[in-house]
Amino acid sequence: MIALESHISSVRRALSARSLFRKEDIAHALSANSITGRSAGAKTKMLLFNGLYFAGLWAKPFTKISADEDNFFFMTAEDATKVPMMQTKGTFHVAELEHLNAKVLCLPYENKKYAMMIVLPNETEGLRSLIEKLQAEDLKKAKSLAQQRELRVTLPKFQVDETSRSEAMLKSIGLKKLFAREESDLSLLSVDNDLHVDEVVQFVSVRVDESGSSENALTASDSQARTSGTPELESIEVNRPFLYFVMDCEEEFVIAAGKIYTPEVKDELPIAIEVEFEQS
Repeated sequence: MIALESHISSVRRALSARSLFRKEDIAHALSANSITGRSAGAKTKMLLFNGLYFAGLWAKPFTKISADEDNFFFMTAEDATKVPMMQTKGTFHVAELEHLNAKVLCLPYENKKYAMMIVLPNETEGLRSLIEKLQAEDLKKAKSLAQQRELRVTLPKFQVDETSRSEAMLKSIGLKKLFAREESDLSLLSVDNDLHVDEVVQFVSVRVDESGSSENALTASDSQARTSGTPELESIEVNRPFLYFVMDCEEEFVIAAGKIYTPEVKDELPIAIEVEFEQS
């Protein structure tokens, strides 16, 4: 076996952090490839790596809730754990999907091109049923049903890291020559005539925390202070398993999606990703 380790910190230094991690966008990309097998008689293989990171500034910044408060996340009606929670308030779009027994909450990013859609079942243990019933058109239906409401939103901090392999899927849609030693033509990339792609690896990281610009955070703090005497706002607490969708609102498609059963948070982005593939 030959191990390929992609050190993200090294790439960031070589290509400059700004080009990979832009503050004005929520999506940051890192791509790399490695060629192995140049020894005599060996098949020359290429590994393609792509990393996508989603972490943006909120249009309405969240503030961290004190760890001293009871911030419980209920995995089931009888099983709960304390997790880091954050809170914000303002005007948000909310849709009630009665046929799913769930609600959809739209959390816009500072870059208005993107938003995070939280699909929250009304029942603590309702996620399984929600996943079984949810259809692609339900997100479009939610958009048409959405109403603006003044809310106090409580959301757990979380991060999801996922590594996937794409060879089988790409072959199933007809991209086969790229993986065949006899048919692949990558002569523009290498002098090795038998070079072909052996593996396609994608790493996706979605990070949700209280990030917000200092200007917006100050505005939010001042607003909360000025309105402290106003009537209590309607509250949506995301304190049970839910689905999330990172949306491109202009093109109307899903960039990343997932489910949260137990929120987990990491202090930093991963500094290394290691994959292995066989050397023939």
